[in-house]
Amino acid sequence: MKAILNSRKFWVFLVSSAISIATYFVSKYAGASAQDILVLIGFIEGLAGVVIVCIWGEDAAAYRAGVHPKQIEAMKLYGLIAPGVTHKSF
Repeated sequence: MKAILNSRKFWVFLVSSAISIATYFVSKYAGASAQDILVLIGFIEGLAGVVIVCIWGEDAAAYRAGVHPKQIEAMKLYGLIAPGVTHKSF
């Protein structure tokens, strides 16, 4: 559970979903047309999807380069690098 709460992708998804739901209900009761609401929600969700894919790409590049924070912690655990080294040292 702790891992998902520290995930940037999870928080982007959660915030975009909350904004989409709030937008739907505010627009519905404000009298906007259904088509306008759907376009706006589609834009918000699409933008969130792009951000999630960008974060995924950034994480994948860090893994390939060997500088992802999780890899650094694993290397410390197995004694492959000094305990004081962080992912920001690279």
